[in-house]
Amino acid sequence: MIPAFFMEIEQMPYNINGKIDKKELLNGFHMEHMGNKKEPPRNKKEQEILEVWKEVLRCGEIGIDDNFFELGGDSLKLIRIISLLSKKNIPIAFSEVFQLQTIRNISSQISKNTSGENRKKNFEKFPFDSIEQPCFDAYQKINREITRQPVEFNYLCSAIQNITLREKFQPVILLIPEVDSSKKDELEQILCREIAAHDLLRSTIIQKENQNMVLVHQWENKKNSIPVIWIEGNMAQYDRYDLVKEIVNYHHIRLFGYEKALFHCFILQDSSTALFVFIASHGIFDAVSSSYLFNVFQKNAVSSKRDTYSEYADYLLKGPNGYSMQSIIDTFALEELSRFHHQEVLRRTENYERCQIRIDFAGREKPLDFLDIFRIYRKILNFNFKDLPLMCGILINSRSYKYQQFYHRVGEYLDVIPIHYAGRSDEEVEDLIKTAAEKDINFMTLSQKNLLPEYKEIQYLLSTFQYEYLNYPILNIINLLESHYYDFMDSEEASQTMSLYWTDMIPLKTSLFVNTFVSAGQKEELKSLLLEEFCDVCR
Repeated sequence: MIPAFFMEIEQMPYNINGKIDKKELLNGFHMEHMGNKKEPPRNKKEQEILEVWKEVLRCGEIGIDDNFFELGGDSLKLIRIISLLSKKNIPIAFSEVFQLQTIRNISSQISKNTSGENRKKNFEKFPFDSIEQPCFDAYQKINREITRQPVEFNYLCSAIQNITLREKFQPVILLIPEVDSSKKDELEQILCREIAAHDLLRSTIIQKENQNMVLVHQWENKKNSIPVIWIEGNMAQYDRYDLVKEIVNYHHIRLFGYEKALFHCFILQDSSTALFVFIASHGIFDAVSSSYLFNVFQKNAVSSKRDTYSEYADYLLKGPNGYSMQSIIDTFALEELSRFHHQEVLRRTENYERCQIRIDFAGREKPLDFLDIFRIYRKILNFNFKDLPLMCGILINSRSYKYQQFYHRVGEYLDVIPIHYAGRSDEEVEDLIKTAAEKDINFMTLSQKNLLPEYKEIQYLLSTFQYEYLNYPILNIINLLESHYYDFMDSEEASQTMSLYWTDMIPLKTSLFVNTFVSAGQKEELKSLLLEEFCDVCR
């Protein structure tokens, strides 16, 4: 183990029996830890959590970025903290505190949990009584058909699956319009075939010995009936797509948990039209999975490639291909990244808000490439953070791994590459992404202590800026580097922001959709800047 820091003291404190006074020594540690600089609570909720910590941990000054366990916390104290917080109407699970460890992270998670409850209240404002129970019954039907089957095999969740489960990312939605009776029969046959073909579609996830594990169930290759939910009465006035969004926002709160089926599907039917709805946990689904299944359901396309997600998860555990730990540290400047101004970024983004910009490029002869996109993204970062030396993360598709191609598989094949872009050209940033792909470097896997312990120095450096919690600027460029999947998105609805710090850039057929963040009151200024930059890109 490499200590996070060293602290020098003039002498050891002793008690009246002549032994080292551990309590006094610990108090001194709390006072001096990290140079006395403590980040104060930013709101009432963080203040209440901090007061409970002080009461239970019996230590001096605490900041919202102090680690619970480094402050002397243990499982017994954690139980008491959760009990006291519940009395203040601050709900948080034992496992969430165990994973998040700081007041800032815990507060953020509580906000996510609360937003889920708010979505439930918004749902209840609509007259959904006629379809709420049928929707849930439809899921229970699929859940029973999968979970009652014997377990065929099991394996550990990949790193990205673990992060998705912890962060509770929104589910992925797939919609097939104009489903008539003949099409319904065909969809049922396709669904049964795909469940048999893709291990994650017939899987559940359990927790075992503090690890998440995928259980793959057997599946009888028989026709599976897709439930039909009728839209009648007051519900008929609502747009079908708006209705689906409300259903997903409400139901994903209680669907897709541990030991449950990881997808849901049904047909929304009224007197004249029908819409096939397929909803999947983000833990088994990404954008390419959505594109693949859309083609399968629309065109009844069949892939001859039948690799399982478990094979990909096993490949990740083999580590990088012929690239040493020190080479990764040097190439990606991880030591410099460990000095990233993480807390300053968080402070600056406290009052930021989402900003959506659509830029037309109908006259452009060729589609945007990575260099075009990153030039625009660098403008956004410079606008938001001025001269602050920064890092960013690049969310990439990692479906090419260990000389294997996983493009026709359902699953979550993602990674975030940490980039110290200060002083690097756009071309150098692109080279880093290519290096990660060529050398099979998966940073999410490297960041997990229980998956690749031999890379402990990289794990330590990534932990210094909380890499796996994704609390830093991240650019979503999924599929930009894969030209044959360039057109898989065709609407603004494709953008689902998972964090305040994320920027999604979606290249549509004749425009670029940018979903980013900006300081309150500066949206128009940023829009003007991006339009100017985009014109430069077009030239």
